[in-house]
Amino acid sequence: MSNIISTFSYYYNLAFIYYFIHKYLFEISFLEGESMFPTFDKKKLTIAFIDKFSPIWFSPKINRIVILKIPFLGIKNELCKRIKKIKTENNEKLIWIEGDNKKNSLDSRNFGWIKKDFIIGNVVFEIYPKFRFLNNQIKI
Repeated sequence: MSNIISTFSYYYNLAFIYYFIHKYLFEISFLEGESMFPTFDKKKLTIAFIDKFSPIWFSPKINRIVILKIPFLGIKNELCKRIKKIKTENNEKLIWIEGDNKKNSLDSRNFGWIKKDFIIGNVVFEIYPKFRFLNNQIKI
């Protein structure tokens, strides 16, 4: 019986650690579509490293590429966009986001300013199809 409890405890702790890392620290994300072309290749699936920790502690920065979840759009997918403008209104930070491909992007030009709180994470580097750091991140 103690062996079963020990095994259950091990997997429970492992699941908790995975959940914590995925929810608050980082994740690997698959980006597809044309809205961020030419930054990301529209014909190939892009795999990127997403930092979820810094949006909690740091203010958004212009030109940073971010992953967002915008509930009022009624779409289940997250969006990958670039922050173009930032303003504060009624003590709340608002951001203006746009895709790099202006001809084919659902962004603030369609729905206006959005809350900073919709940011899930910052795209730190591309893993595939080519490994490269993106130069839009926090300088430490």
